[in-house]
Amino acid sequence: MLKWLWLSFLVLLVDQFSKYLIVTNMQLGERVPLLSFIELNYVHNPGVALGMLQWLGDWGTVIFVVIALLVSILVVNWLRKLSSHEKLFAAGLSLVLGGAIGNVIDRFIYTDAVNNKMGVVDFIHVYVTSNDYFPFIFNVADSAISIGVALIVIYEIFFKKIAAKNQEA
Repeated sequence: MLKWLWLSFLVLLVDQFSKYLIVTNMQLGERVPLLSFIELNYVHNPGVALGMLQWLGDWGTVIFVVIALLVSILVVNWLRKLSSHEKLFAAGLSLVLGGAIGNVIDRFIYTDAVNNKMGVVDFIHVYVTSNDYFPFIFNVADSAISIGVALIVIYEIFFKKIAAKNQEA
């Protein structure tokens, strides 16, 4: 099922291109309203998912990169072993892989000029009303990871037994 790596590559391209556009066209901290529930909000995140664990500093970056690279190796090996009946699972793994690599690349490219810390570029800010902000700002890679994990969970709960029966037949 390595044929699903195109999806990882697509996520990586869209993620890196969107971050390039944000970094080259916005100032750090700048906000641009898009719709009534979403804005671009350029921030630099030295932490992990949704800004957590920023207190780890540079050691956090090393830990995050090592974990992401190990997970990426495991995901590619897992993809190699999947059967053709496990498409939803393969799509989920591919989204996670593309997102993980996208955020790893950021940690080498983007450094916060104020704090001199490596991190990722986040810029998607969602809210319901002007006073009801979702407290986290994220990026395309984070979205791909979240959607990928959701697909994997859906597969495991609803489709794994069906795929196993199809494989036996």
